[in-house]
Amino acid sequence: MLASQLITAVRRKIDDPDVPTDAQILVDLNTARNILASETHCFLSEYTRSSLATALKFTMPTDVVDISKIQMWVGNTVRMLTPITEKEYRNYILSETNISHASYWKTGRDIFLVPRLSASAGTEVLSAAITTATATIFEVTGTVTFRSVGRVLIDSEVIGYIGWSYSSTTGVTTFSNCTRGEEGTVPATHLITATVTERNIVTDCFVLPDPLYIGAFSTTLTGDHNATVTTITVASNATFPTAGKLLIDSEVISYTGKSSTTGFTGCLRGRDGTTAAAHTGTAVVTDPNSTVEPQFAMCNDALVLVFYAAWQAKVQDTDDVQVTGAFAQAEMFRGLYEIEKLKFKQYATSANYNSRDKYDTIEEVCE
Repeated sequence: MLASQLITAVRRKIDDPDVPTDAQILVDLNTARNILASETHCFLSEYTRSSLATALKFTMPTDVVDISKIQMWVGNTVRMLTPITEKEYRNYILSETNISHASYWKTGRDIFLVPRLSASAGTEVLSAAITTATATIFEVTGTVTFRSVGRVLIDSEVIGYIGWSYSSTTGVTTFSNCTRGEEGTVPATHLITATVTERNIVTDCFVLPDPLYIGAFSTTLTGDHNATVTTITVASNATFPTAGKLLIDSEVISYTGKSSTTGFTGCLRGRDGTTAAAHTGTAVVTDPNSTVEPQFAMCNDALVLVFYAAWQAKVQDTDDVQVTGAFAQAEMFRGLYEIEKLKFKQYATSANYNSRDKYDTIEEVCE
């Protein structure tokens, strides 16, 4: 479902001459999506850090809603960090109360580690330069104690890898199946002897989704493009944001700017877990953020009903509106439309989800 279709569904439900503009509807739908993401934890992402001896805390990115779990890796051995209360943390800091197990205390976006880290993450050096920003292997000198699947930091780029192997003949360890530019970093070339640092603190986080844009952005390629070019040429870039992402076939490509009326510049290939690939001329180019994410397959329909219920409550000046919606949580939209009370009826199973009662149902919204 495109963002424009979601807006149309909302407008069809409201059916009122004083409806807000598409832009206003989209602002509220994005607010609703963020609240749903915060309440239901339906977007999961992985962020990593490199441990630093005596370090006490690290700060999570701004899109992080909550923590699912934190793991500390030493080679292929993992320790799961246990959450503790603020009181336990304060007692540890003030009186060095013995907390022998690996723990953390979260406040806002800050994560405090208990006890303090005793060792820094492992480091190695490149045995050969990484000469392109798309290379999927790299080599380090000697043997390593890194985990078999993970991420490393080289200069300012985070690189994911799946597997490594040591050759006694050459004396180097080769990391393979690499994914470049992880965690929002920029793929780059790296000089021989550059430091390779293991990212041994792994945090599974619940995050906010990228915002939806108005319109179904779509154009076509102009000519064939290989898997490494960093400028994408299209028929027209007029309706696309000045920076964002493109979806071509099954590849997601991020870009930092537009050139003239037909180009996207500063492109990073194979983003969001997709694979960089060649694309033939006239292939369709769309903005993935104008399309509803699959994680919200049921939530998007619920959003329409939530918006409708809130709008009806505002128009009718009532303090109690009930609406059916998958994942909807009671009171989550309190204050969004200055509603004193907005109730949601939540169905627990797919059978109940498809049932009908006196309230509107999901199916009626998107017919």
